[in-house]
Amino acid sequence: MKISHKDTGAVIYDSAHINIKKCVEEAVKSGAYLRGANLEDAILNGADLEGSENLFRIGPSIDSHEFFAVRHDIESGAMIKAGCRWFTVAQAHEHWGGDTRPDIGDQRRRYLKFIEEEVKALGWNKGEKND
Repeated sequence: MKISHKDTGAVIYDSAHINIKKCVEEAVKSGAYLRGANLEDAILNGADLEGSENLFRIGPSIDSHEFFAVRHDIESGAMIKAGCRWFTVAQAHEHWGGDTRPDIGDQRRRYLKFIEEEVKALGWNKGEKND
C-alpha cells in the first residue's frame, strides 16, 4: 500500500500492508511526514495514531463515526474527516449548523467547537505558517 501526496501524486510512504489503516498507523509510528497525504477514502476507525503530528482524533461519536482534524496546507488550513466525508471548518458549520437532532447534532457542534479551539491553539488556521 502506498500513501501519495494529494497534489503531486508523489509517494510519501510505502508499506507492505494492504490495509490503509495499518499503513497509516505504521507511517505515524515510523515518524513519516504525512502532510498533504491523500487519505480521502481512508477509513481510519479505531486507528492508533498516537504521536502523529498535523492530525488529531475526536470521537467516536454517538453514532460510531470517527472524527479527525488534519492540517493540510497553508491555503486550506485544517480539514475535518467525519466518518467517510471531508469538510473545511466552514463546510462543517454549514453541514451541521442546521442539524436539529438533540443528541447527534449537539455533539457534532461540540466537536466542531473543540476542533476550532485546537486549530487556533496549534496555529493551523488558514494562512498561518507554523513550521
